Amino acid sequence: LLDLSEKLGHSPLILKNLISMDRILRVLPGIKLSKIETTRIRNGQKLRTGELDNFINNYSNFDKNQIIYCFNNRIPVALSKIEKNIIKPIKVFNV
Repeated sequence: LLDLSEKLGHSPLILKNLISMDRILRVLPGIKLSKIETTRIRNGQKLRTGELDNFINNYSNFDKNQIIYCFNNRIPVALSKIEKNIIKPIKVFNV
């Protein structure tokens, strides 16, 4: 199996059909983080950001239980929730 996976890993057919994580996560509501906010979220810290007001204005039908996508420079940072106007990371990506 390992030999087969090594061969398939470089197959043009496989590479052609891969979808980037960024493209998949864009179906979720997203919030752009600054460099400092990104570091805090990656360390598992909660944060309050100035972008939160813009986010709420852009997603007026946002459900408070909905998961959001946090990113910085189009790089996925984390899946998070907003509770009491604070962003709480659920799953932090090591990208």
